[in-house]
Amino acid sequence: GQEFVSEIERRTGYAVRIIGGDEEARLSALGVVSGFPDADGVVGDLGGGSLELIDVADQHLGAHTTMPVGPLRIGDVVPGNRRKMASLVDRYLDDAPWLLNLQGRTLYAVGGAWRSVAKAHMATTGYPIEVIHGYTIDRATLSDFLTTLARSSKKTIRATPGVSRRRAETMPTAALVLQRVLARGKPDRIVFSAFGLREGCIFDRLPEEERQ
Repeated sequence: GQEFVSEIERRTGYAVRIIGGDEEARLSALGVVSGFPDADGVVGDLGGGSLELIDVADQHLGAHTTMPVGPLRIGDVVPGNRRKMASLVDRYLDDAPWLLNLQGRTLYAVGGAWRSVAKAHMATTGYPIEVIHGYTIDRATLSDFLTTLARSSKKTIRATPGVSRRRAETMPTAALVLQRVLARGKPDRIVFSAFGLREGCIFDRLPEEERQ
């Protein structure tokens, strides 16, 4: 990692700051708040290596956690390891008991892998508007869809309109992780956000008046 950063700095002349999981959670949540000022629930940001979860309400950030359950870190879902992988994710979720406060509220899903889940659902249901931001699904409906998605072959997923080949490779794992979060937190609905870490970095630099 450091060698990679050093090469960026050498080639571009820009200083690079590596942020940790806690800071990533905070900035992703600020991105969601900038897009949904009335957000009330938990922001979940799934990247390749980790999942960040952070409570948001009244534009304030609350309890948060980061866990190493990104698709590139825990690997592919295959028939023989599905239950084992679900248990792995559940063990990490055990360390976030505050996630039970999500019940009856909203999970704001951030990250390319989860946005691809939304795209696949749009394609499957014939949703007429190709806008991810604000796309909303109730928990029961999404849970059923995720069960199907987690068991689908990559070939089937690659054939889904709107899903890139790169995202198709990790989508079964991303679906399983989201399914476990829903089972633990029991939100009423899931809202997909196109705003996340990048927008949070901008929002974080604005004075309060401009934020409002």
